[in-house]
Amino acid sequence: MKRLAMMACALVLALALTGCLPRVDLSRDVAALPTADLSQVPEAPVGYTPVSRSADAVIWYPGETGDRLSQQTYKVEGASESELYRAALERMLALGGARFPEGAALLGAESTGDSLAVVDWQVADGAGERAVFALLMASANTLGGLGAEAVSFRVNGRAARVLGWPLGAVTPPGGDLTGLWARYMLESDEDECVRQALVYRAAMDGGSVAPELMEVRLAREGEIRALLSALREDSGLSGTFSAFPSDEGAVREDPAWLGDGVLRLTMDANLLAMLETETIRPWQMYACAACTLLSFLPEAETVQIYVGNARVGRIESPNEPLTFEDGAMRWEHFARIRSRAVTVYLAAGDRLAPVTRLMTGGAESNPLTRLSQVLSGPQVWETGAFRVAPDTVSAEDDILGVSLSGREARVNLSSDFITKCAGLSAQSERNLIYAMVDTLCGIRDVSRVRFYVDGRVKETFLSEISLLSPLYYNEGMAQSR
Repeated sequence: MKRLAMMACALVLALALTGCLPRVDLSRDVAALPTADLSQVPEAPVGYTPVSRSADAVIWYPGETGDRLSQQTYKVEGASESELYRAALERMLALGGARFPEGAALLGAESTGDSLAVVDWQVADGAGERAVFALLMASANTLGGLGAEAVSFRVNGRAARVLGWPLGAVTPPGGDLTGLWARYMLESDEDECVRQALVYRAAMDGGSVAPELMEVRLAREGEIRALLSALREDSGLSGTFSAFPSDEGAVREDPAWLGDGVLRLTMDANLLAMLETETIRPWQMYACAACTLLSFLPEAETVQIYVGNARVGRIESPNEPLTFEDGAMRWEHFARIRSRAVTVYLAAGDRLAPVTRLMTGGAESNPLTRLSQVLSGPQVWETGAFRVAPDTVSAEDDILGVSLSGREARVNLSSDFITKCAGLSAQSERNLIYAMVDTLCGIRDVSRVRFYVDGRVKETFLSEISLLSPLYYNEGMAQSR
């Protein structure tokens, strides 16, 4: 099997290099193929100005009676989606005041892409469960109004818990706090319940891990086994794959709590051979397992992973090795390899194909980085998508600057960009321009794109597309996701 997998990888790579890649559904073996490192944010050239964005946020907070959530609309500002989230939650905290738990403080709020968010709250020791519940429900509603479909919470450094059950990833619940609280109280008496969970997947480009929102059925005292089963399931997040061995025997012993919030996961001594067979890099498995368990289990402060009797104390992540004192893997260790999903558009005949790219380190907020992804062409696993520009074109060399002004993105192309594209057909010209336009319109509040050449207005790009006025998102050309 291993030799067959390696032969398949070699064939796919050879076809890709010769431009003859068939349109087939590739297996997870493509994860082993070397590709460009997407974790590094390109240096923005002169002219890139990430200005503050604003959004009308519906802020939710507990009403005077405490049985419902009230709401007010405020304008919030931030240079990225995460900053908008943080601004909205700080406003929420101010409006709720004493009706929130004592000592409530926002430690962090991050957009994880794909309409998901992770929020880190601190509250005073001994804060009542109902008050904490109100804080989390108000947060979920507030971020829901800004586009988050689900929010995963950490309270005092651990995943949130209510009435003995892990809270999971919360979807915006509506304003009835009393009814929601009653539902959770009822579930606390049940032996099973269903929760949303962020299950982490490995990026096919080999550079990061990213969360997929999944529904998980939990049995009391069986939460860990349920999460391990979810890790084995095929990924439904584009551009990623399951990085947990499919063989259930890979987990040699029942997961065990060692005290002080330490969870021990003991894998089979032959784990590395199992991972090699499935073309999974060891760091991918360790990171996906640790992030999934730490994001869901309130008891877990650290995760220790053993391979046989050997404790994992170091992993070779893409950017730098990660070292764990006493083998203790913590949430913050993986901050630089947890990525965010961004949609970019490539050519697909006379239409544009949306593909998901995973970016780390705040790269998703840099419009030049998004254009770089458009111009770099498809990855091996992105079947049915093709380059929109000649191979000689690159964002780093041929885009002089990008700026954001209100709802408009402004792109300053070099004259070399035009020269290199001179041989494009009329359809290819449309594909190139609208791939850039539609991708940039994926940035919050950007609704139009204006192009310049060497800092000046040009009448047309080549012959088909007028550059005298800004261009808007072209829904007719963009295939649905």
